[in-house]
Amino acid sequence: MKTYDYKSGFRGNVPAQSVGDVLDLIEKRDGSISADAFVKAAKPVKSPIHNAFSWDDKREAALWRKRVARRYIRNTIQIERQTVPKSKPLIVKISERVNNPGVGYQSIEIVAADPDSFGRCLAELEGQISGIKITISALERAAKIENPKETDKVIALNRAFKSVDNVLRLFH
Repeated sequence: MKTYDYKSGFRGNVPAQSVGDVLDLIEKRDGSISADAFVKAAKPVKSPIHNAFSWDDKREAALWRKRVARRYIRNTIQIERQTVPKSKPLIVKISERVNNPGVGYQSIEIVAADPDSFGRCLAELEGQISGIKITISALERAAKIENPKETDKVIALNRAFKSVDNVLRLFH
């Protein structure tokens, strides 16, 4: 039996083991895992993952609109008018802001000008890169076993992220 847990910082409404077991069943049945299949598996009241969702459609619709709003906020860029067009991110997501605790967004100019915000932003970036490096390492191990032809590509990707990590250390 496989053992499952959530990634650090994630809190689910149902045990990670239940989610993992259902994901395994979906993958065995369908050959891959999709969000639609996960929701369908959770829909029956007796499903071990039923409580992963609020089945109040009005509440879920409002939450979905917030998720869409966050996508727009994260993906909107400012175009600087120059002879050579250049774009830059308009905002940066930071987990904790001094005046307003919780996850939120601030303009890149404000983050860059405030040492605390800049530090938190860098810390979040380091966390994201750390997660990517863990995924790349797992992919490298799997590629060596399952797809040796692709191993060189994954090793090159791993080296690239190590270089990014080394550059980030210069900020400390």
